[in-house]
Amino acid sequence: ASDVYKRQEEKVAEYQKKLALAREKLRKEQTREKIVVGAILLKECEKNEKFRAWLLDKLQALPERERKRIQRLIVRLQQPT
Repeated sequence: ASDVYKRQEEKVAEYQKKLALAREKLRKEQTREKIVVGAILLKECEKNEKFRAWLLDKLQALPERERKRIQRLIVRLQQPT
């Protein structure tokens, strides 16, 4: 009975490891997606003043904690192109 219990624990640990790896892979893919989309949005800001103003408005509406994280970007978007 002890061996059966030990094998089941090992299987559970193996599945938990696989699940953790899958979650990490998904998190990394989502981060890459955000980076690509962010790059597209910032590129559009260089070409489209109305879009830049809209994005700046959205960024300035974020909670202070979030705004502090992207303060350098906000300042850059406020500069005339």
